[in-house]
Amino acid sequence: MVTGRIIQRDDPDFAKLSALYREAFPENERLDLERSLDKWTEGNDLIAFDEAEGSVKAFAGFVWMLTKGDLSHILYFAIAEEKRGRGLGSEALDALRKLYPGERIIADVEDPDTACDNAAERRKRIRFYEQAGYHLTDVRYLWQDEFYIMMVSGGELTKEEFEAFWEGDEENAVTYPEESDCGIIEEHGNK
Repeated sequence: MVTGRIIQRDDPDFAKLSALYREAFPENERLDLERSLDKWTEGNDLIAFDEAEGSVKAFAGFVWMLTKGDLSHILYFAIAEEKRGRGLGSEALDALRKLYPGERIIADVEDPDTACDNAAERRKRIRFYEQAGYHLTDVRYLWQDEFYIMMVSGGELTKEEFEAFWEGDEENAVTYPEESDCGIIEEHGNK
């Protein structure tokens, strides 16, 4: 059984969360964790997932959420490597839904149509979210040299809502690509 809890920097599991963040995400896809925690003071939550092992709870993973209005964005989500493949990711998304009742939760996944080397892995990630009740939207974007598609649970998401969510954050500005095959993308205007 996986449970989630919002943690702060002084939590004993913050170091584990920080290490998993660096291990699970390529450098070009990571934000500066400390600086971003200082920058986004409202609606910025780090959630540690704990797995019950008998009467003891052990750190199993984390999600980094940013919430504005009724829209909560999964910025980063990872399960500890030694705990993967046991259904804990699905349980973590269930726990997340309990922490954000009534919210639309959005997640970005790498666009499989723009990958020549790991398209199957990207499609598997999409199926994982679909099995947890998320569905693909028409919102696609380019950020940090990677192409993404937005998925949503608990409602719908428009490009305008996504733009409004990130409005004013020039550091994380995105561009919108035109759909095409593997590696052949044209960018269309900045956000």
